[in-house]
Amino acid sequence: MIASQLALVLTVAWVSACGAPTQEPETPSEFTGFEDGGEPALVKPVEAPSTPLTPPDSEQTKSAPLPIADTEQIPPLGSPVERPRPLGNTVEETRTTQVIGEVIRKNRQAFRDCYDQELARSPGLRGNITLHFVLDPKGQVSLSKVNTERTTLTEPGLGKCTLAALNKLQFPPSSRGFESTVNYPFDFKP
Repeated sequence: MIASQLALVLTVAWVSACGAPTQEPETPSEFTGFEDGGEPALVKPVEAPSTPLTPPDSEQTKSAPLPIADTEQIPPLGSPVERPRPLGNTVEETRTTQVIGEVIRKNRQAFRDCYDQELARSPGLRGNITLHFVLDPKGQVSLSKVNTERTTLTEPGLGKCTLAALNKLQFPPSSRGFESTVNYPFDFKP
């Protein structure tokens, strides 16, 4: 089936390329551009070959196998495809968001103490504060600040205290030598 379609395509291509013999037009040349002097350059048209091209042998085309991909190597539709890993550092990162969150949760009492101190000054205080910080490849906090766009508690004492508690924490080093940028929200209620 595929071989006969290929033979048909080759035949159509041969007829399109060779076609019927063409006769030379009455004008011996056609315009193709300008020469250096600004005058039009005229070129004689290309003549058709004197011997016509022959189409490929249809029997030979039918028997020639076509390269087809091995269907056993193609995963079924919808199955997960393993992507090739990038060149270079292919170590899997071990300092994930889950690991960072676990370190903060283990030390949450320090953050809660900051909130309780501010709550004593402002009874009924509730809301959230989001800390934005960057961890260097060794696991130290290299930059920390309150993310004011995602924070409803704007008391300066609470911000300073929570940042101080964060800066004391030691996070695991990056297995790939990367920095990690984190926005971590705290939701405080009395």
